[in-house]
Amino acid sequence: MPSSTATVLVADMTHGGVVLAEEFLLQGFKVYGYDCHKTLTPETINHLEEQGIHIVRDEQELAKHLYCADLVVVQHLHRSHPLLAEASKLGVPVITHAKAVGLLLRNQLRDILVVEVTGSYGKTSVANMIAHTLFSAGVPTLLSDSRGFFALLNKSTLYSTPNASITPASIISAWHWLRSICEKPPKAAVFEISLGGTGLADVGIVTNVKENYVTAFWGSAFNAKLQMAEYLSEHSVLVLNGDDPLARRMKHLTRAKTAMFSINTAPPCQVYLQGLRYSLDSGYHLEVMVESLPTISGHTLEARLSLKLSERLFGLSHVENALAAIAGLASLELVDLESIPAYLASFTGLSGRAILHKPSSKIALVNASAGGLGPSSLNELLRDAAEAVKNSHRKLALFLGGKLRTACLHVDARRIAQIVKKHQPLLEELILYGDLGRALIDEGVAGRLEEQLPVRKALSQLSPHEEWLVVLCNFGESLELGV
Repeated sequence: MPSSTATVLVADMTHGGVVLAEEFLLQGFKVYGYDCHKTLTPETINHLEEQGIHIVRDEQELAKHLYCADLVVVQHLHRSHPLLAEASKLGVPVITHAKAVGLLLRNQLRDILVVEVTGSYGKTSVANMIAHTLFSAGVPTLLSDSRGFFALLNKSTLYSTPNASITPASIISAWHWLRSICEKPPKAAVFEISLGGTGLADVGIVTNVKENYVTAFWGSAFNAKLQMAEYLSEHSVLVLNGDDPLARRMKHLTRAKTAMFSINTAPPCQVYLQGLRYSLDSGYHLEVMVESLPTISGHTLEARLSLKLSERLFGLSHVENALAAIAGLASLELVDLESIPAYLASFTGLSGRAILHKPSSKIALVNASAGGLGPSSLNELLRDAAEAVKNSHRKLALFLGGKLRTACLHVDARRIAQIVKKHQPLLEELILYGDLGRALIDEGVAGRLEEQLPVRKALSQLSPHEEWLVVLCNFGESLELGV
């Protein structure tokens, strides 16, 4: 940890930088903030400067303060920015927000077992599967995910606060929020993180790297998420998706013990499927092998587990998430390995994350309207839906639309169109709506275009003489079903 007499320049104040600057100040550092994305309001700037955080306003002033800085903290600052070249020239260390969080909180979280979860898809579900299991087993747990902060303190108490982000700095916010409502710290904490890990984790999980998009500072999402592997200690366990080539490569770049989970691969993966059955009525039944799984205490575990997932969980992504959760929970050793299947069986999923509803006797509806939907997850969902209706009398329908752009998301309509065209021969009905729907029509997708999608009305337009599996995919924001 840098000396608290040091001067810190937080160069990205947008993606949790304000929280980081305030925490550095709280711990006795002299702090400057550079609003490189020009997103701070005058009110926020005034509030920060009243606390003693000086906001740098122009490049000339930035150069002056960089010369006096002992540490620069960045997140989404492009590698070509002159600040980084000048910091290198002056010998000023540059660290990411994730690394800064690890430095700031490592003493405060020293007595808590920490799980961090990153990846392209499945982060929220895996974090919640783990937190649900810990809480069900009587382990007081702090959960921070894309929905909010949750203090799972005992069998009858649940505190929550909405609208959380999953930037690394959200861990600081979650920790301070917890201490404001609870004097005694929990035994465990589970943190969902968008890009990488902080080094705080006893168990770090990379669900997958299926969308390797460009990021400013690191160059790619893979390099950003690689922080999970790089910052873990030799006493930690790194859990990786053995079916994902990019995630699997992280094994070679970490000091931590590693455990891999897999749907398709037997050993050398430590948690893998030996059997799988599925029906729309009863859900997934898994036979899981655990072999030579390392734990944080240095043990290795062996077991054969039988697990039934809730019938509300639709798609192989949930199977993958369950294997990741088993590997993470087993490595943590807070819950008996043989008890994990029973706790996971009672996990009924999260709204909008491939959840199966049955609004009528003839319609099964998969709601995939959560904000984290992307091209790869859409392709896999349609693959699983086609498999579910194969050799049955059910017809397949797709309701697809939403926004093309949000604050953190730009939807590639051309790529989505390619995916839809690939699966279109299997679709009996295709309803498109919103900005994305119009863009897909422009890309040559043949579907019925609606301005908006009242789900109940759309369902009523399906033939009442047929049985249907309907997949609802809404990009950009969650959608109320109204059914």
